[in-house]
Amino acid sequence: MLPYQTPSEIVASVVHAPAQPQYSICPRKIWAVRTCAAELPSIEVVAAPELRLAGLRINPDTGGHARASHWGDLALFHVESGTERAINGLPEDPRVRRLAWSPNGLWVALGLAEASGLSLWLLDVRSAQARPLVGPRLVELVDSPFCWEPDSSGLIARLAPARRGPPPPVPAVPHGPVIQESFGETRPARTYQDMLSSEHDEALFEHFLTCRLARVSLAGKTRAFGPVGLIVRVSPSPNGKYVVIDELHRPFSYQVGEGRFPRRTSVLDRKGNVVHVVADLPLAESIPIAHGSTRLGPRGVHWRPDAPAQLAWAEAIDGGDGAREVEFRDRVFLFDAPFDQAPRRWLETELRYGGIYWGGDDLNLVTSSWYRTRRLKVVRAAIDSDDVQVVWDRNWEDRYTDPGVPLTTRNQYGRSVLRRVADGNSLYLAGSGASPRGNEPFLDRFNLDTGESERIWQSTPPRYEQLVAIMDPDATRLLLARESETTPPELSLLRIGAPKPFYHLTVGVDPTPQMRAIRKEIIEYKRDDGIPLTATLYRPATGDGPWPTILWAYPREYKTADAAGQIRDSPHRYLRITHWSPY
Repeated sequence: MLPYQTPSEIVASVVHAPAQPQYSICPRKIWAVRTCAAELPSIEVVAAPELRLAGLRINPDTGGHARASHWGDLALFHVESGTERAINGLPEDPRVRRLAWSPNGLWVALGLAEASGLSLWLLDVRSAQARPLVGPRLVELVDSPFCWEPDSSGLIARLAPARRGPPPPVPAVPHGPVIQESFGETRPARTYQDMLSSEHDEALFEHFLTCRLARVSLAGKTRAFGPVGLIVRVSPSPNGKYVVIDELHRPFSYQVGEGRFPRRTSVLDRKGNVVHVVADLPLAESIPIAHGSTRLGPRGVHWRPDAPAQLAWAEAIDGGDGAREVEFRDRVFLFDAPFDQAPRRWLETELRYGGIYWGGDDLNLVTSSWYRTRRLKVVRAAIDSDDVQVVWDRNWEDRYTDPGVPLTTRNQYGRSVLRRVADGNSLYLAGSGASPRGNEPFLDRFNLDTGESERIWQSTPPRYEQLVAIMDPDATRLLLARESETTPPELSLLRIGAPKPFYHLTVGVDPTPQMRAIRKEIIEYKRDDGIPLTATLYRPATGDGPWPTILWAYPREYKTADAAGQIRDSPHRYLRITHWSPY
């Protein structure tokens, strides 16, 4: 039998080169957790059993995602000085799947992959000591398996039942034929892979997703609360008095995935009692296939981050049908604790609702979009006013005119809200800075009254620089990741206006110097019908060969010829060897 073969040493050295470090920065911008992505999965990982249920791919041995990636080589990184501290207490070669900072920035919750499942660990930033809190019982399928309490006193985790037992075996004899019922409607439907197909699949789906909520203290004590069921999302209110959960239930579908299964959204009190059911949505098998169509009923239910306990969500008012011509598509509702009054209608969106940047009673940015026209609309809305002010109404494919996205910061509840300038009526915007010269990321100060932007910083060739974090209220100190064609990303602290503006925190080491013979060039050309397009050309630096030349011009659909021909990259970026790169 022929064993697995290995490539030449030079190819293997590229494949096994260490990954570039990544940094997760604490809310107070003092410390960061430095991680490195693990190497490519081994044959043992690739060959592990895999269940495909309702759009999920599950490893039955761990109860988690099949072939999921993880990080290793953790360290604490001091953002101001660039020094590192080793983390003590972690197992040898830890496989970190989840990482979440506490709101106060003193703790880090870690989800570590073990042979039998995902366990919960706690890292004390002050002592750089890690310790386990809960064994491998976290249910990580669909959304994060844990979240922090608003006061950083502990976590809420989704845990498998203590006596869950092994998965249900395949029955020797089927219970009966698979019967699917039609209700007399003629309607086109999309097809999906990895759907449920039998009663045994349904039993497996319930087995791996069934969990219960538990409050986990910093000392590792757990206290179960609330119902046992297919809970796929949990979120505490900013004041910590309530918890909103999403729970799937029967009847399941053999046509669509878990995202369209019946879903009940409920509000629990601290003891786990249901105080209000926000929605109990039925099975959604018949959503129209037109772009812009959506499920009926409340969607995107979330806590308003700048209020103690107020829910917000959107509902379609066009029947959820993207093919219908209507004046408004969605309506946004607000709902205050203790949930004994009717929800309040707040505003309606002309396009399909996409989310909200919350910034206080007087300033919130509501986004909506429409795929068929590539239109993106952002309006400013106050909580106690019906008036809305259009901030942007543009084609999102036109990258050259992209104003950037609003930046956020943590408020007193530890939640993300709009980062406002001291004048109270200006925001910080960060964008890719697309231009005919390539991407040149930027940071702007944007005045909502005048609609004018003031450029604070922009990447300068021949370096490609990206904003990582704003380090002070006035945006005079910026944390940047800087790279070039031959230098991997390095962290630097930019002090705007200082005699020596850059303070280098890390030094990038090229893990694949043998690949530096490749050069990347962005070229412009015209299609046969005269439409200008762009592509990225990869070729060796010298004529010594023979070497292949790679032209990377991935086809896409654009609404306008101008958008199709825009530059979508930078000639100054470090050439990474990744599974999505053209070489």
